[in-house]
Amino acid sequence: MAVSAHVRANSCHSYRRTTSATHSRYAGPPCQLRGVVLAGPDSGVRLARCTARASADRLNPVSSPSAASNARTSSLDVVPPTAASASATTSGEAQAPPPPPPVRVPPSCPPGSSSRRAVALSLGAAAAAAALPLLPVAPSRADEGGSGRRFGAQATSPAGQLERDAALAAGAAAGEDDQPPPKPRRERRAVAAVPTVALAPGLRVSKVIRGTWQLSGRHTGDSYTDRTRGGEAVSDLAAFARAGITSLDTADNYGPAEALIGQYLRLHPWNSPATTIATKLSYINEEQMAGVSRTLVEYAVRSCLVRTGRQRVDLVQLQWADTARYRKWLDVLKWLAELREQGMIGHIGLCNFDVPSLAKAMDARVGVVSNQVQYSLIDRRPALYMQQAAQAYGVQLIAYGTLAGGLIADKYYGVAAGKVRLDTASKQKYGTLLHQVGTPPGGLAGGAAVAGGGSWAFMQEVLGATRAVGERHGGVSSSAVALAWVLQQPQVAAAVVGARNALHIRDMQVACALKLDDADMLDLDAVWEGAPNPPTSDIYVWERGGAWAV
Repeated sequence: MAVSAHVRANSCHSYRRTTSATHSRYAGPPCQLRGVVLAGPDSGVRLARCTARASADRLNPVSSPSAASNARTSSLDVVPPTAASASATTSGEAQAPPPPPPVRVPPSCPPGSSSRRAVALSLGAAAAAAALPLLPVAPSRADEGGSGRRFGAQATSPAGQLERDAALAAGAAAGEDDQPPPKPRRERRAVAAVPTVALAPGLRVSKVIRGTWQLSGRHTGDSYTDRTRGGEAVSDLAAFARAGITSLDTADNYGPAEALIGQYLRLHPWNSPATTIATKLSYINEEQMAGVSRTLVEYAVRSCLVRTGRQRVDLVQLQWADTARYRKWLDVLKWLAELREQGMIGHIGLCNFDVPSLAKAMDARVGVVSNQVQYSLIDRRPALYMQQAAQAYGVQLIAYGTLAGGLIADKYYGVAAGKVRLDTASKQKYGTLLHQVGTPPGGLAGGAAVAGGGSWAFMQEVLGATRAVGERHGGVSSSAVALAWVLQQPQVAAAVVGARNALHIRDMQVACALKLDDADMLDLDAVWEGAPNPPTSDIYVWERGGAWAV
């Protein structure tokens, strides 16, 4: 067989037809030419692939007569054989065509352009041809799917094939040792669903309870992450349920929160059996505390049943602003016990009751099972008196404010105080608390701003400790560490975590599985021991107008 650019193998028939059609249209926009080289039979067969993209006015014709005459049938670029194959050919045999003249890159082609890149690749392909192995042309993915196109009709675009050929030529010339090592992929660990715990006989709640104060309309925050209204809030409740967070904490003064819970249960009836609802009857001003009656209490409970679509409220918690001056809260507990006998209430709990008020409630013998208290790394007042009292009375603690309204988060580490926006009711509340615990009793020396000095500096110490603990446990977030710390405190059965969206569900799951050791606890305790103004009073005494330190 004479040396020729003709390739008559049946496997390349469609390829010749495709490339010929491509060559006939090679005018105007750049296209892609792919070629093979067939040397003489005595010198062996070498196969190489060459890709070239250039404009039509810059193409130089091949000087070989045979290649020019066969352009209509094969339309293949002729690549010069290697020196070894050229010297092996004998006289009388057809010689391989000479290499084409060099193509000059026009000055108008900027560096990195497709034309300059294509020309540079074509000039370097001949030098790398000897190092390239004999590679068969594999069918494209489109052919595997049964499209009928073969070899020449590649599924990838010309630009994509150009990059593949360039990488192949560069890898063959440079060698595998010069290639950078692959970047390690960080595996995303699977986490278990949030477990349930027994709060009382016949009442199980998820260890993390979804708080719904954020659905009251005062927690919209930034519009990009706000999902506290309408269908978005309902959809997020379903996402929490899939993660095992099946208990919901609400109140009669949380605006549309109870109605949104009812809409969620109507749209997801299969989640209703596993969902527990804990609501609060809140009496937070003098008019409410002075004018309370059994009729109003029953009306509040029935209203919750209507909004949520339930036959019974699993847990009703009494929140009373001033237990010392207004004593009708004892009557409210008795009325709730009567409603429990009627089947409208499952269990009775308290919210923000200090130790003396808890003792009076237990003396009333109405069957109180829980007390919801504020507990976090920046508010450890329950550890002073309440934990011991709750253990003595057999009352479980439900912690709220565990993340300080979202301030205990990695995104605030290293951030200046002036750049922190208190754009939700929760951040404003816990920002005030942080100001109290982080400011020395005599104020800051030198007239420094309180917000930018002591209080926020203390928060940075807290975040530094939580980040260090999290790194020891494989990169756990500060939020997960702070929540895990609260859940591991004595007498704490569950924690309420409010959320404006479902972005931090994984942190809640991780916190339930995270076990802090003694070293972790000591590191977190050391930060609290260095607090500028730690409290010494009972829970919620300061919020009621009492002393912070006694």
